[in-house]
Amino acid sequence: MTLRKMGMGLLAAAAFAATAQADDNHQQDANIHYMLLVSVDGLHALDVANYVESHPNSALAELSRKGVTYTNARTPANSDSFPGLLALVTGGSPISHGFFYDVSYDRTLFDPTNTTCSGPAGNTIVFDESIDVYNSSNVSQNVIDPTKLPRGRNQNGQCVAVYPHAALKTNTIFEVVKSRGATTAWADKHPAYTPRT
Repeated sequence: MTLRKMGMGLLAAAAFAATAQADDNHQQDANIHYMLLVSVDGLHALDVANYVESHPNSALAELSRKGVTYTNARTPANSDSFPGLLALVTGGSPISHGFFYDVSYDRTLFDPTNTTCSGPAGNTIVFDESIDVYNSSNVSQNVIDPTKLPRGRNQNGQCVAVYPHAALKTNTIFEVVKSRGATTAWADKHPAYTPRT
């Protein structure tokens, strides 16, 4: 991943409008069938408003009319990469979800080469584009290389590769949605950004 600022422009479409309406009218949430969360690098609320005003027939304008554009969203002060994205999908901060950045430190994990999880724990964890599998032309294959992941002990005590979604210390909106029997999906520019869906 190129460490670009993720000025979190957040547009949550139709379901958020339905949710707000359901809360106002004390209706059951059974009427909500779909939710769409759009987050674009560098897209701010003012950018959305200006685009919608100048392109009233665009798909973004239609989403804005049928949904809710939440302009008062805040991310942690370090809003780049993981912290900004995780603020959207967990509602938390680096303290609660466990990621200060996509390169940080964890006292409980081991180096990727320590396949036995022996010795003292504590290692820099890297969940950026460097953990991707690359072809001979140095093009990412959009797959994580498990040999580049930090190691940790699972519930059975085995030393395993720790994927980014497994390192999260809190749940995400995806787990909440799935607990209600619904289906989730996620698309992003790097496989490390894929939450538990």
